[in-house]
Amino acid sequence: ECPLTSINGIIIRTNEPANDIDITTIGAGSDINLLSTAATVTITAATEADITCATLDLNASTAATLDAPTITLTSTGETEINSAEFDLNATGAITMDTDDPITITSSANGITLSSFGEQDITCGSLDINSAGTATIDSTSNMSLTSGGTLTLGSGANETEINCGVLDINATGAATLDAT
Repeated sequence: ECPLTSINGIIIRTNEPANDIDITTIGAGSDINLLSTAATVTITAATEADITCATLDLNASTAATLDAPTITLTSTGETEINSAEFDLNATGAITMDTDDPITITSSANGITLSSFGEQDITCGSLDINSAGTATIDSTSNMSLTSGGTLTLGSGANETEINCGVLDINATGAATLDAT
């Protein structure tokens, strides 16, 4: 302990470039605390600040900010983000790459995708399953294009096409079968 008289602080320094400074506790219940009750605790490194531990627990009573040109989270297991609300803002593209399925689940009233530009879903196969009504609304043009067969089916139920004008263009035969 240093008396708070004319001392401005404690400096632990090594003048040799290859000498490390280690602060070690011996007892199992002896912790190392960096504590400032009225100011900021700053960790500065010219190259890399490395924290190696069995468990890392960061607690902030108001906000936690991680600023860097690139942030990389790497895990050999599962990486979880658990929060009351999750807000992801990006000024550039958001890319999620995986060799396994991506699952987005909402226990509330649905999932909303919105953009001012085009939204593309590019995939080998798209399967939309709905236990209730599935609705696609557009205030502009809508195109369904298939390089193979395009099938609209409702099983034993009715399939409706409601429109002001129905225009069917076919370069080959157009067949409508009903029983």
